[in-house]
Amino acid sequence: MGFFQDAIYIGIFLGVLVAVHEAGHFFAAKWAGVKVLKFSIGFGPSLLKFRRGETEYQLALVPLGGFVAMAGQQPGEDVEEGEDPRRTFLGAPWWKRVIILLAGPGANLLFAVAALFFLFLGDSEDYASRVGAVEPGSPAAVAGLRPGDLIVSIDDTPVRTFSELSKIASASADRELSMVVERDGKNETLKITPANVETLGLLEVQKKGRIGISLSEQAAVLGVPADSAAANAGLKTFDRVVALNGEGIRSARQLNEKLTAATGTVKLQVVRFKAVIDGVAAPQLIDAEVTLGDGEGLARLGAEGGDAYVWQVRPNTPAAAFGIKVGDRFTAVNGAQVHSVGGVEDRMALARKKAVDFEWVSNGETHKATVGPLVQEGNAKYCMTVPDFGVRFGAPGLAIAPVAGEMVTVHFGPWDAFVASMKKLPEGVGLIAKVLGKLTTGDVPLESMGGPLQIAQVATQSAQEGVAAFVGSMYMVSVNLALVNLLPIPILDGFGILTALWEAIRRRPIPMRAREIATYFGFAVIALLMVVAFRNDIARLLFC
Repeated sequence: MGFFQDAIYIGIFLGVLVAVHEAGHFFAAKWAGVKVLKFSIGFGPSLLKFRRGETEYQLALVPLGGFVAMAGQQPGEDVEEGEDPRRTFLGAPWWKRVIILLAGPGANLLFAVAALFFLFLGDSEDYASRVGAVEPGSPAAVAGLRPGDLIVSIDDTPVRTFSELSKIASASADRELSMVVERDGKNETLKITPANVETLGLLEVQKKGRIGISLSEQAAVLGVPADSAAANAGLKTFDRVVALNGEGIRSARQLNEKLTAATGTVKLQVVRFKAVIDGVAAPQLIDAEVTLGDGEGLARLGAEGGDAYVWQVRPNTPAAAFGIKVGDRFTAVNGAQVHSVGGVEDRMALARKKAVDFEWVSNGETHKATVGPLVQEGNAKYCMTVPDFGVRFGAPGLAIAPVAGEMVTVHFGPWDAFVASMKKLPEGVGLIAKVLGKLTTGDVPLESMGGPLQIAQVATQSAQEGVAAFVGSMYMVSVNLALVNLLPIPILDGFGILTALWEAIRRRPIPMRAREIATYFGFAVIALLMVVAFRNDIARLLFC
């Protein structure tokens, strides 16, 4: 049953996208008065065939493409005696041919809008724009933002979800924002300027705004420097505080508040994981008593959050080669001080694309090194996994949960869904265009290309995840199909558009010999790309 079910998913996925593309050409040809001889979805043996009017319609066995055969589509092609030349493809005015050829990719883009409309329409749930944690020294900390604050608006634009908040901050690097937050039942206005930081996007290093907050509240996990009051009391890095003076502690925020208000000496209970056998650790409950010093929060223990400490170093990785050990603390990346898991990991991720300078403290000594760009080697390059620096920061359970699990319902009516779809479409088009451009420059390796097997895998996996995932995958593949067909490669729509424009400018068609050579070249290019794609698909099946 699984095989047949997967076959149905693949057939629907590819069949719909191919049908949409070819239908665009078909209806545009009918509008232009060009005779359509055959409209086929799929290649190979016919599963269903019938004729209506002058056109034969066919559903074929292999849904890896389709075609619309028009009268007089190729130079020198025989047409029926007495056929009006104006009803042939090459006999139509150049601008009509351009419209017919653009209609296929255009139909795919319209389908993409329809898919997005379906995904946006109705009610959806998202996390509220409530602050879970604030990174020390970040723009959010400097502005006075606190964990638990609910961000109501930014520059008079209402904000309801954390996604909306992140999007505004990302687009506002180095620009002061006026942020209204709800705190203890009252609204306060804060001024905050997102830092301009380099982050790793899907394809390249990007400059984005970052304010230094996270959705998740942080557990009270300690980072304990050597010779601190916390260390002298027997506390260790990655100890998780669960009680202070007999009162339960759920989060880092709660611990900081109570430490700030406490006086004299405090009694702590912490959970510490201790290895019992290789690869297995058991929790232990440890009591400690610490005399508080000056300052606020964890500083009164001489401790800090355990976010930027190394919890794990994977063997045979660059991190292991540098001598980084469990318990070491990362202090700076590319000259910027780091205090949180997000701050360290976001900046270290840049090493996948460029050289990154970083500093860490081990046994009281500061070390400096440079790493990157990291590349996959051997068969791993087919697996579409990211190169591994080899470090895991923070301790398990550091992030507890979004504050109170608070969710909000976002409603999109038909108009809102349409507007959101039209805003989202350029993002998909831009992403696919960048991928295609970077394939030609080598910035995106040819090993990342996928063929029919990968598309089939996307179809089946997304179908198992649900209708929304299935439609979302169809949206991206439809955009891909539109842009690929616009490439100026013979046998693709883009080359036909180029030849029509040539004719419009030069007032004569491209010479027959040149067209023949271009067609042979186009077939060779497509054949080579298909070979590469099939090789990649097979390599992923074998090695990934």
